[in-house]
Amino acid sequence: MEYRFEDGSTKLARLEGEVTERLPDGGNLQEGTSTYVASTDRFEGIQGSGTFRGSGERTVSSTTTFSETRGAR
Repeated sequence: MEYRFEDGSTKLARLEGEVTERLPDGGNLQEGTSTYVASTDRFEGIQGSGTFRGSGERTVSSTTTFSETRGAR
């Protein structure tokens, strides 16, 4: 997943996981792991990984634009 910020900074994370349950509304539950693989500008050199669990639509790739991120430097 690519995160783009208004100042032009970016973070790229690899998400690996699976759909664990189909929901009646057509969405699904997903869970897996994420690892930062690249970054630019104020996030240059970012490292980290984590887990995720949530609901949504199944997508191959996603780009999200943020206007504000708490804790970002």
